[in-house]
Amino acid sequence: MATKTATPTSKTAIDAAERYALACAEIAALEAAKAREQAELDAKYRPQLEAHTADKEKHAATIEAYVTQNREEILKDAKSAKLAGLTVGFRSAPASLAIDEEKTNWPTLTTWFASKFPAYIRTKEELDKAAVIKDYATLESALKKQGVTLQQKESFYIK
Repeated sequence: MATKTATPTSKTAIDAAERYALACAEIAALEAAKAREQAELDAKYRPQLEAHTADKEKHAATIEAYVTQNREEILKDAKSAKLAGLTVGFRSAPASLAIDEEKTNWPTLTTWFASKFPAYIRTKEELDKAAVIKDYATLESALKKQGVTLQQKESFYIK
């Protein structure tokens, strides 16, 4: 069975506000202590992590140079292969268009495509919701017939 809760009074609301503020202060103190400890851990392990990262990058460069030089032998017709328990290979990025900026730019190219190859030009129709909200009073009866209403949510906050 659900328990009944009493209607808050001024006294209980003030007590709740004081406890809320105390809880916020405790949270802030814990987060500050956590940040200090995290900074200490970061400082403790940073030199080792940096050394291992540099070592890893040096070895990665050696592996990449070797695989690049011996690509046909190592990869054959595949994109990747095993090397000492590691998978090495090359990934192809998605194709993209590049332009010679000395010859053209994107707006000029878009205009040229529009005149020569209009099928490659996108047009996007979308509702200007901000304008509809601004003019809602004028459009209200027509919008209601379409099932459109103006909504504005309200949320409680504590600072």
